[in-house]
Amino acid sequence: MLLLCAGVANPQQQKEKERTFPTKDQIQLLLTQSERAFDIYEQGIEQGTQAGGKIAQAVPKDREVLTAARHLLALLKKSPDGFNGPAGFLLVGNLDDASRNMSICMGTAGLESGFQVTGGNVSEGQRNLHLAQTCMDASTLLYTVSETAFNMYSDFLQAHDEMTKSAMSNLEKCVNVLKENQKQKQ
Repeated sequence: MLLLCAGVANPQQQKEKERTFPTKDQIQLLLTQSERAFDIYEQGIEQGTQAGGKIAQAVPKDREVLTAARHLLALLKKSPDGFNGPAGFLLVGNLDDASRNMSICMGTAGLESGFQVTGGNVSEGQRNLHLAQTCMDASTLLYTVSETAFNMYSDFLQAHDEMTKSAMSNLEKCVNVLKENQKQKQ
């Protein structure tokens, strides 16, 4: 009877073929894409540092996001299955934060470029316009990778939820069988 319950209560064994958790290969590809996106984010940060003014004021927060992302990516490279847990959620958040930061950088640099050109400083305007383009490229890449990460994390959550519900249902069945067996013995 106990073996029957063990088989019923272990949905992972029964549902192995139905799992929709992100695969190790999918996660590793996402990590590679994330690293590339954060490399471009870093380039935007460096150019923002050189730009000075309002753009450079955001650099410390940008570096915090970059540091956290690099640390998380290193941990996930060692253990990709960690994506299917809190680390996956943190990666989605870091990608989203970085994308938003680069969008702000793009807007700020674009405005600054316009002010510089209308003030007669064309070379400074062009430099800020180049920064706006770098930030836009970084934001677009980060956003695209974050969409992939979000979709993969959603798959994890749905598969986890399905597995948990199935386990609870099977556990209830097992408890009912044990109760029924107990009644028959009395």
